[in-house]
Amino acid sequence: MFHLVWLDPGSSSTDGRHTEQQLRSIINHLAKFQDVHECEEYIKAQSSNERIVMVVSDQLGRKIVPNIHLLRQVLSTYVYCMDVVDHKIWTQNYRNVKGVVVELNELIQWIQADHKIQKKMEEP
Repeated sequence: MFHLVWLDPGSSSTDGRHTEQQLRSIINHLAKFQDVHECEEYIKAQSSNERIVMVVSDQLGRKIVPNIHLLRQVLSTYVYCMDVVDHKIWTQNYRNVKGVVVELNELIQWIQADHKIQKKMEEP
């Protein structure tokens, strides 16, 4: 089963609710977090058969990505930020970081494309 995990301290804002609707249109099972520790515990509690696509804000990405990038259940991570250049540098060390994006539309497109590929790979 695919899960979308969204870690962002601003996920409860009006913009956050709009983003949530768009993300749910791709993967309906969405878990939102504003706390790094709670999010990490949730991810680690998932079965290794689960497939997690993660969206993380720039400010929390540096804290959680190093702790979860080797977990089998984390398929891909997208860093949603305001400064692509700075975040591309630290994310290049983590194989499951698939994108560093500024624009919501770009984030949605990347997740949609990646999700289609992952679903095909999971088919028997």
